[in-house]
Amino acid sequence: MLLIIVNNDTSVIDNESQLGREHRGAASPTNLPARDDRSDIGGSHTDVNILGSRDLSTETVYSNTQQLTLTRFSLWTQEPRFRLRFLASLCDVCRGKRGGALASEVYAYTLVGDPEIASMVRFMLKNLASTLLHLISLWIYDGQLDDPFQEFFVACNPSVKKERLWHEKYSLRRQMIPNFITGAQASKILLAGKSISFLQHACGEKQNIKSREATRQFLLLGQGDFITQLMDLLDHELSKPATQILAHRLSGVLESAIRTTNAQYEQPEILQRLDVRLLDMSTGDTGWDVFSLDYHVDGPLATIFTDDCRLMYLRAFNFLWRAKRMEFVLSNLWRHQILAARLGHGLNADLQPVLHLSELLGAELRHCVQQLQYYINFEVLECAWDVLVKQIQVATDLDEVIEAHQGFLSSVITRCLLDAPSRQLIGQLRTIFDLILSFTQLHQELNALAYQELSARERYANEMVEATRRGKWGTDGTKDTQEKARRTQFVQLHVNAFQARIRILASSYREMVVNIIRMLCAHPDQNLRFLAEHLNFNGHYYHHGSSFGTGPVGSAGDENSASGGSSTSVRKSSGPLSSASGLSENQRKMQHKFGATGDTKSG
Repeated sequence: MLLIIVNNDTSVIDNESQLGREHRGAASPTNLPARDDRSDIGGSHTDVNILGSRDLSTETVYSNTQQLTLTRFSLWTQEPRFRLRFLASLCDVCRGKRGGALASEVYAYTLVGDPEIASMVRFMLKNLASTLLHLISLWIYDGQLDDPFQEFFVACNPSVKKERLWHEKYSLRRQMIPNFITGAQASKILLAGKSISFLQHACGEKQNIKSREATRQFLLLGQGDFITQLMDLLDHELSKPATQILAHRLSGVLESAIRTTNAQYEQPEILQRLDVRLLDMSTGDTGWDVFSLDYHVDGPLATIFTDDCRLMYLRAFNFLWRAKRMEFVLSNLWRHQILAARLGHGLNADLQPVLHLSELLGAELRHCVQQLQYYINFEVLECAWDVLVKQIQVATDLDEVIEAHQGFLSSVITRCLLDAPSRQLIGQLRTIFDLILSFTQLHQELNALAYQELSARERYANEMVEATRRGKWGTDGTKDTQEKARRTQFVQLHVNAFQARIRILASSYREMVVNIIRMLCAHPDQNLRFLAEHLNFNGHYYHHGSSFGTGPVGSAGDENSASGGSSTSVRKSSGPLSSASGLSENQRKMQHKFGATGDTKSG
C-alpha cells in the first residue's frame, strides 16, 4: 500500500497520532484500580465493537484504493477518533469510582444529545447494571450480601448482635446508590432484604406471644383487678424504708396477686416475663418510691421493645402507679372516716367538727384523683391504644409497626405530663400527691387518738357497769365531773388542733389545684383543657382563683375579675372555667359564707 504525504499534511499527521494515544487510554486507562482492589461492577467488560466504526483493516482500505492519502485516511478515522476521544474523557471522569457511583457517572452520559454516543453508553451501562441487578436479586430474594469489594449500596455491619439486627446491622451507602434508583426505591430494597434476613436470623419458629396486650394490661395498669390486689398485698411491705425492701419477697407477693386474680389465665410465657424491679434508692425513700413492674423481652420482641421503649414504659408505670396509689389511699381513708363517724360513747359527736372538715377535704381530693384517673384511662391510654391497634393493622412492614409503637409511647408520655414542657405542671401534681399522703398521715393520727379516747370511755363505762353489778352506784359526782372535764380537755387540746391542721392542708390544696387549673387552661392540648373543666366542676374553685382566664381559654373571665365585674358579666365570659357563673344565687352565697373557713363541698 502506498501512502502519499504532502508537506501541508503535518496537522493531519498529528491528529492521526492522537488517535493511537486515545485508543491506548480508552483500552488500558491508567486510572484502573489495583488488582487487589478489583471491581465486580464495570471491572471486566471490554468489547471491541464498542467503537461501532467501519472496518478499517489494511486489506479493506487497499482493495478500495491504490492511493491512500493522509486526508483520505483522516476522513476514514474521523468517527472512531471522536468515539475514542469521548471514551478517554469518560475514563477521566470515572477515575477512582466504582460500584453504584461508577454506574451513576456512566448513566449521566446516556442523556447526551448525540444518539450514537448515547447508544454506546447504554451498551456499557447494560453490562454495569447486570452485575448490580444480580446483587439486588440476591439481596431481596435471599437476604444475602455478596459484596466483597464494598460496591453495593446496602452495607452490613457484622459486629452487630442479633438483638439489634433490624436497627443497626444494615444501612444504606448513599454514595453508592445509582442515580437511576431513587432514594425511596433504595429504601424499599434495603427493607426487603432486611426483612428476609431478620426472619432468617432473629425469628425462627416462635409461638405467638401477645406481648402488646401484656404491656397494656400490666405495665400500663389495664388489668384492674390484678393491680388492686397487688397494691393491697404490697401495702404493708412497701410502707417500709426502701433499704429494707427485698426483691424476692416482692416477687412472692406478685405471684400471689397473679394466682388470685384473672391474670392467672394469661399465657404462661407472658407471666414468666413479668417481674419486679427496684429502682435506684435515695435518702428517705420508701418501698412505694422504688417499686416497679418489669416485662422482660428478648428475641424478635426486642426489636420493637427497645431499651428506650422500656424506659418510657417505666416512666409511665411510675406515674400511673403513684396515681393509682392515691386512689387506693383515699379509698381506705374514706372507709376509716365512715367508721370514725360511728364511734360510740358520744365520741362521734365530739369529733363531728373535725370529721366534717376531714370528709369535705377527702371528697375534694377524691374528686381530683378520680378526674385524673378518668383522664388517664380514657382520654390518654384508651385513645392512644386504639390508634396504635389501627396503625398496626394497616402496617405493611416492621418499620411501620415500630413507628406506630413509638408514636403510642410518645403520646402517652406527653399527655401524661411526663415530657419536658409539662415539668412545672407535673411538679404541682406530685405536690398534691404528697399532700394527700400528709392528709392520710394526719387522719391516721386522728384515728389513733380517737380509738385511744374510745378505749378510755369504754373503760369508764365498764367500770360503771361493774359497780352496778356489785350493787353500788355506777358513778358519783366526783367521777362524773372528772370524766366530763377530761372529755372537755380532749376536745380542746386535740379536736381544735386537728381542725386547724386540716384547714391548713385544705388551703394549701386549693391553692395548688387552682394553679394546676390555671396551667391546664393555658395548655395547647384540648383534652387537658377539658380536664381543667372537670376539676373545676360547677365552678367550685372559681372564687379561689379569679385569674383562671389567663390562658387562651376563658380569657374573658380575667377581664371581669380584674375589673371587679358582677356575676352577670362573669356569666358572659367564655372558657371552661367560667361555668361557675351558672351557679344559683344561693350557691354563691354559701360559697362566700364558708369559703373563708374552707368548709365547702367539692363539686
